[in-house]
Amino acid sequence: MTHRATSVPSELTCVAENMIPRIILRFLQHLRINTVPTSDRISAAATLEKYEEVISNADRFLKLLHDFCSLGAAMRSVMTKCLIDKDVTTTFLTNIVELHSYHS
Repeated sequence: MTHRATSVPSELTCVAENMIPRIILRFLQHLRINTVPTSDRISAAATLEKYEEVISNADRFLKLLHDFCSLGAAMRSVMTKCLIDKDVTTTFLTNIVELHSYHS
């Protein structure tokens, strides 16, 4: 018995293709917002504690992304495309800038 590789219909992946970039962007925003500036004069222990808190708070994002990966090859393919496809990233970031400009 041979297995033939088939592509997943776009009707099944369209929601994921629109949501995954937003989730990843939100995760990156969380990390950027909560980073400790190097100009702050705090101890190494306090810096480590702050980063542990940030990662702990980001655990839900990480768990969600991990759960998506466990959904199978189709979801992993969508996630990979979101991370490496320049057109997807450009389109998504352009839409975010336009949305932000509209609300300002």
